[in-house]
Amino acid sequence: MINDNIHNALALFEKDYNGYAFKSQKNTVYSPQHVNRLLKKYFKKGKISTHSLRKSFGRRVWENYNQSVRSLIYLSELFQHSSIIITRIYLGIRQEELDNIYVNL
Repeated sequence: MINDNIHNALALFEKDYNGYAFKSQKNTVYSPQHVNRLLKKYFKKGKISTHSLRKSFGRRVWENYNQSVRSLIYLSELFQHSSIIITRIYLGIRQEELDNIYVNL
């Protein structure tokens, strides 16, 4: 259940990058730790954190799946939250936004 563009990009990575999204100029694979260091370096310049990306990702998923309870359940599992209430608070979803889910059924 992923976007066609993401699916196509992943297919290219598998073909051209042997399953790795990031390779060095020497055509070697970056370790996850190295990628994290690079991301932190560039995020610091832009005052962005990996945590804010995680929250933005969750919010976009929730919005793209029509603000559904099902998407909250999936995100709760993905984020390893103990409940969807924690996920709702984490994503800053207000009660009135949740009320709209039931109104639009």
